[in-house]
Amino acid sequence: MSDEPLQSVLTSDDAFGVETIIVTESIEGLLYGLEFFLTFCTGYLLVRQGVRNSTARFFLLIAIAIMLVDSTAVFAGNIVFGVVQIKGLVGDSNYDPTPAMAIASIVLCVFVRISYLLGDIIVVWRAWILFDKWSFARILLTLCMLLSFGVAVVSAVFDIRTVLDDNFVFSTPVRYLLPVALLFTNVVTTVLIGYKSWQYRAFIKVHLGEMNRKSKVEGILILLVESGSLYCALWLVSLLGVVGVLNYTVDDYVSTLAPHAETIYPNIIILLTTLQKTHWDTTLQGSCQIPSMSMCFALAPIRSETRDLNRSVPVGFGQSHVIPTTINHHEPGVGPSSSSVSLKEDQSHQVEQEYKHREEVAVAVRRIQSNHSPLGTSYV
Repeated sequence: MSDEPLQSVLTSDDAFGVETIIVTESIEGLLYGLEFFLTFCTGYLLVRQGVRNSTARFFLLIAIAIMLVDSTAVFAGNIVFGVVQIKGLVGDSNYDPTPAMAIASIVLCVFVRISYLLGDIIVVWRAWILFDKWSFARILLTLCMLLSFGVAVVSAVFDIRTVLDDNFVFSTPVRYLLPVALLFTNVVTTVLIGYKSWQYRAFIKVHLGEMNRKSKVEGILILLVESGSLYCALWLVSLLGVVGVLNYTVDDYVSTLAPHAETIYPNIIILLTTLQKTHWDTTLQGSCQIPSMSMCFALAPIRSETRDLNRSVPVGFGQSHVIPTTINHHEPGVGPSSSSVSLKEDQSHQVEQEYKHREEVAVAVRRIQSNHSPLGTSYV
């Protein structure tokens, strides 16, 4: 038996590369499974709510289906790319991994950018429907979408040329274009939705006063702002990876996460919007505490039989004030005093005025909700 140590076929760098491929593909597999599940749930909800009578739902259903196909192609391309790399480490002189790696790279380049563009279309559209036609916000959103589309096409051309031509050098500034454009588009969209949320909150505060629980529309707006901020953070990290601030391993993980996040993100938004949940709602569950109106009616005369009824006055968001109303049944010959009758008439007039005011506010709020709903008339 020889005492000579066995020589490893792989170097330490090769072993680290194989480890990175295995871990990366394992994470991507989990993301793809989550993505498939969310897409199925979202598609089921959209179909259940009806896609024939809603162009918006039909568009969303088609969009998430295409994005799932894109993610499937990306997942398969990454697996092929990793397997080819591992097979190339064996040292077989008859095996050339270059053609397979080139095809996988081109597939990844094209399908990743399709997912990015579809994700940006959904992001821009959700802000687009909040503003009037030919407004500055819509013009800005249109420019952002054109910017994202143009940069995606240019970067794809440069990437494909780099794969096909070994002598072509992909300049560093061009590499910054795609993450910068996507980050800019998402920041602009999030800021515009945040402005609309503040505007809506100001309207509610003026007409209904302070409310501890958010309305449905406000909750959806805040959900869009929260999720948009997280998504902007993801693109900021991706930009840092392109710049070179992050190490290679972290950048590899971020590059694996970003394409699937493009599909997971809109699915989660649609699901949470449908279920009318936000991060705030799921953690604090604030309650709407509107002070009840206190009405002090005159005391009934002696030997009178009193029966109390509760009258519910709507205040707009499904809440109501319970106004105690006293109905007095007097014995014959015994009636209320004139001052009591006058006080009751004044109080009754105040109740009617308050009721009328709240009805007007409720109608105004419903009009605002229908005209400026962040989900449009048929978002989900």
